[in-house]
Amino acid sequence: MYESFLKFVPVDDVSGQSLANHIITELKGLNIEIKNLRGQGYDGAASMSGKLNGVAALIRKEYPSALYIHCSAHNLNLSVSYACNIQGIRNTMGTVEACYNFLNTPKRQNFFNTHLAELKKKETSSNKQKLKRLCPTRWVERYNSIETFNEFFPAIIYCLEEMITWKDIDTSSKANQLLLALQSSEFNVALSILNHIFQYTQSLCKYLQSKNIDLVVAVKSY
Repeated sequence: MYESFLKFVPVDDVSGQSLANHIITELKGLNIEIKNLRGQGYDGAASMSGKLNGVAALIRKEYPSALYIHCSAHNLNLSVSYACNIQGIRNTMGTVEACYNFLNTPKRQNFFNTHLAELKKKETSSNKQKLKRLCPTRWVERYNSIETFNEFFPAIIYCLEEMITWKDIDTSSKANQLLLALQSSEFNVALSILNHIFQYTQSLCKYLQSKNIDLVVAVKSY
């Protein structure tokens, strides 16, 4: 299979009928024989996958051979998203994001970077330079953020302990709240689980989107 980008198409109406019409019109405009269409791959949004008025169903009414397959990478992302709705996991994600936001100011970031450099000299050979924000939509891509947070954990704890003593009340109070959250057993267990599981989901996601994969291999990968 050869995959090639065609073009971006602006739309005003995102209903299934409108999108289906746009797809058919654009393909015809590019002189692509739609009668040879054998497959459609979209995410699971109702406008795309709806059995009656979704893009896939409407196109298949005209071209029955165009089978619809829910994108495997999107399916994986949804599975991870649902799993992360478990309270302990969800709270841990929120705490990781809160730490990123808290440290992401010039003064706090400079302080953190100084102690991170010291940590790298003594305890870790990591080549990562800074904390990463959690991706808000692609859950399988959160592995790098969690992995980095896990590696920088000692430096984060040290900085929060130091910031508690700062005269800035806003900084000291928030640092104390975050420190208590990071020192809880529930947070540490959940962080360890996330770091372990995300290793597999990220590699699987990349594999499902590799150039040489086919449908049979994708199904067996699950």
